Amino acid sequence: MKYLLICVALVMLAWVIYALSRKSEPITEVIATYDGRPEDYNGNKTLLVAVHAKWASVWRVTAEVLANLDTKKYDIMLINADNDSAAVKKLGVDIIPTVIVFKDGSEVTRLPNMMNVDQLP
Repeated sequence: MKYLLICVALVMLAWVIYALSRKSEPITEVIATYDGRPEDYNGNKTLLVAVHAKWASVWRVTAEVLANLDTKKYDIMLINADNDSAAVKKLGVDIIPTVIVFKDGSEVTRLPNMMNVDQLP
């Protein structure tokens, strides 16, 4: 029994070390190209509103996808869920990260946990 407890403790310690090391990985920087209200957007591109938080592990992958998008086709608006809870509530977002796609000022689709560029219209 004593050896079993030691093994369990070692496994838990290894998991904690792994989890802490993952949090130290840098998140790809996504540059916002729009800073207004989504419904007021009048550009000729598709607007992607990314509701994110650094603590959401899936945001790392989503950020990399967004950072590599064609800027001739997409504009990006960033909303930090930790800093702008009113905007998150107004948009009705309950999964972080969520990417909301707008065209002509109207919401087209919602992509909770978007991680793949193929999900974009």
